[in-house]
Amino acid sequence: MIRILHISDFHLNSKTLKDWKQFVKGTLTEKTAIFGNEKSIDLILYTGDLIDIGGKDLGDAAKGFALFRDEVI
Repeated sequence: MIRILHISDFHLNSKTLKDWKQFVKGTLTEKTAIFGNEKSIDLILYTGDLIDIGGKDLGDAAKGFALFRDEVI
């Protein structure tokens, strides 16, 4: 059996980035570690809208995707 962690429709912008850092990242990291200790996670999928409105709030799409890569992944 394959274990998959699926995260969808992140919609990264300056507000969600702040929320990610303050409220979500630590909890998700902790829970993922707990699940991974029980049995390894084979695949992590990020699907849907990774950035919001083509990265408009972050400068442009390239900057938005780079920020997603650096801060989220």
